[in-house]
Amino acid sequence: MKWTHWMCALALSASLVGCGGNEEEAQAEAEEAAGELANALNEAMDEAAEETDEAADEAAEAAAATGNEGAEAAQKGLAALGEALQAAQNAEGSTPCEQSWNGMQAMIAAMTKNGAGEPEGEMPSQEQFMEACGNLSEQAQQCMVPSYAMQHMQECNSEEIRNEMQSVREMMNPSSDG
Repeated sequence: MKWTHWMCALALSASLVGCGGNEEEAQAEAEEAAGELANALNEAMDEAAEETDEAADEAAEAAAATGNEGAEAAQKGLAALGEALQAAQNAEGSTPCEQSWNGMQAMIAAMTKNGAGEPEGEMPSQEQFMEACGNLSEQAQQCMVPSYAMQHMQECNSEEIRNEMQSVREMMNPSSDG
């Protein structure tokens, strides 16, 4: 019997006391109903606790599975990025601009190979890139080379160099706002 039924029975029994019936009998029935109500409530609480424990266990299992999948995906992504950066650092060329172009192509190839997909937007042709890069100062050209830029971060992140390289960045990502 649901706990709401027990409460109704208790209320009905209690109301008999005021109707001129046998008060002792009504009191006994009310106490019995109250005891049964307490037992029913305890059973309901036990069932709810068991269901809550089961749901918590299921949620923990689901979270662990998702967390493991997420951790594995993050590890794969970091490995792909590491491989792409290594490929860019190993790129060679006869000029800094050529080395920069080859480094970017090596990064794209490594990321694509590892399932990261193709870069968004349209990449400039090698000729367009070489012309834009060639218009930069020697220092900015050096900073276009991934291995150099990684070793000289402070220098390559100076406002002067960043401003000079802005036109090349915009060409590489035409949808950026700068």
